[in-house]
Amino acid sequence: MAFESDFILDINDLPLSHFYTYKYEIIEYFMLPNSDEWLRKLVSKARTEHDIPEITKICTKGRFYTCKRYYEMYDPHHDKEFIMDALKVLPVDIKNHALLKDIPQFSLNLYSQLFLKKYDERVFEKILLCTKWHDIYERFNSNSKYQVFCEKIKKELDRYPGCADYLGCLFLRELPFIDYFKNIENNWYYDLRVAYAESDLNRAILMQFNPDFFPFLKGIKMKREAEEKKRRRLLGESLQIDNIKLPDVPKTLRIQSKYLDYLPEASKKAVDPQNEEEDTIYHDRIRKFKDGKINILISTDVSQNDIDISTLDCFISYNCPITYTKYIGNFKTTDGYPKNMALIVTEGLLELDDQKLFEKDRMTNCIVRRLRKMSDYEFQSLIEERKKSNDIRNKNYVEVMKEYCNKNENAVYDISCSSCMTYLCSSKDVGIFENITNIIVTPDIWSKVTYVIDKHYKYTRAFMRVGLVCCKVCKKNNGVDDIDENNTLGTIIKLGQGFVIKLAPKNLFFTDTVTKEQHYKRGWNAVETNLSLGNEISEDDFLEYCQESMCRDPEMHLLFMKKMSNYISVCRNSVYHKDI
Repeated sequence: MAFESDFILDINDLPLSHFYTYKYEIIEYFMLPNSDEWLRKLVSKARTEHDIPEITKICTKGRFYTCKRYYEMYDPHHDKEFIMDALKVLPVDIKNHALLKDIPQFSLNLYSQLFLKKYDERVFEKILLCTKWHDIYERFNSNSKYQVFCEKIKKELDRYPGCADYLGCLFLRELPFIDYFKNIENNWYYDLRVAYAESDLNRAILMQFNPDFFPFLKGIKMKREAEEKKRRRLLGESLQIDNIKLPDVPKTLRIQSKYLDYLPEASKKAVDPQNEEEDTIYHDRIRKFKDGKINILISTDVSQNDIDISTLDCFISYNCPITYTKYIGNFKTTDGYPKNMALIVTEGLLELDDQKLFEKDRMTNCIVRRLRKMSDYEFQSLIEERKKSNDIRNKNYVEVMKEYCNKNENAVYDISCSSCMTYLCSSKDVGIFENITNIIVTPDIWSKVTYVIDKHYKYTRAFMRVGLVCCKVCKKNNGVDDIDENNTLGTIIKLGQGFVIKLAPKNLFFTDTVTKEQHYKRGWNAVETNLSLGNEISEDDFLEYCQESMCRDPEMHLLFMKKMSNYISVCRNSVYHKDI
């Protein structure tokens, strides 16, 4: 069954399909030096206006890609003259390899079987293009006989990264040069067919060029099973002692379950794993709960080292900063951890550093879950979008810095409403905190503005936008009924432990307190945006602002905390489970 027929390839007249496996070498050594010629041919083959954008897209990706697309779109390898011209310029070692000059005679017979036209005229081409080669490679790699062969294939793959079909080309053209198999049931052709037969994806391809292999494979399997049974029988007979005396059969049956009462708990489960049914466990837990035998410990800000939490059924940390950074705080454990452990955090009650750590953990989990659900196309689109955003941001940053370097860094500005010129705050009260710009940190600002809940809820990676503000005088005098993006002075965002106003300079006047020079233009402007970027707000100043603003306007805090709770269930009571 090693050979389906006596057909052998003529080395002096090899079929064109044999050279399909040298696709990328032909592109690199023959087509790439004359890439302009193939580009002209590609352009000349354009028939309609719809072909022009596609050709333009191909040209922008480089010469190698242009030649590769021409090769794949118009199949020049079907032309014998094209193949002969390509062979002339290939390196000597690759050329000799392609012409099978050093192939072992025994392997030539095997390789010829892949070109039989008994069942299909294009069998070799179908094997090359339709096979799931990664599956075949893994099966060969798991066989110790092919370790060296697979290592060679793996190294060769680095020559053309990103070309998925190059693995199949390498596999088919390197197999014939394996020369250490000599018999009918021990050769690469037999192992290749076995790899096809064992793979659900590739079994249909095997039926194309060798449909009689399955009965043969089944016969080999039955033969080996019979030989294994015979070997075991002979081994048992050789180990049997004729003069051994067997014990008498007891008169009464011995039931194994009678001995379970004398075994330790671990042995009982090993002998009879069904001894403890799930229903029994459930009812036992319910009984313990009703009898008050379930131990639950809720820790706030106290961690005692004389309590052993390994005896607990449930351990809960509620707003305890010690147990957030350390699983069990100062509690001791002698026999592992409780089965159920939970961390409950109320927004605003943790220290700032612990709150940052909590938010970082929660955001990381959200991002990981999102990435796991993405397809390859969605992930690629996300990366491209991020690159585009970074390029735009970097370009804008360069332009902003050009303008920003020309202004007086020591200047102080009075910030006023552009409509009624009502004074709002000083530029000293505006700055950067947590990399968020144009933040107002004076509690007096709340007496000069009026606010509403933002209809367009937005939650970004850096902050949560919850409301809009406008000038209180303008709203009173002009009767503004609705605050929107056009008349807003800024947005209210949740940052850290408080709510702050992030200015929108398009509706503001900036007046230099010394020169009285005014800056104003409707719309975003680099100078106006950066007038207030000179101040770096410290954490102490920000915490002081949070405390004063909460005392000054507690209803505002309550309003926006309710808004946040409507959209994110974990904002008021956030639960984060630790896996031990």
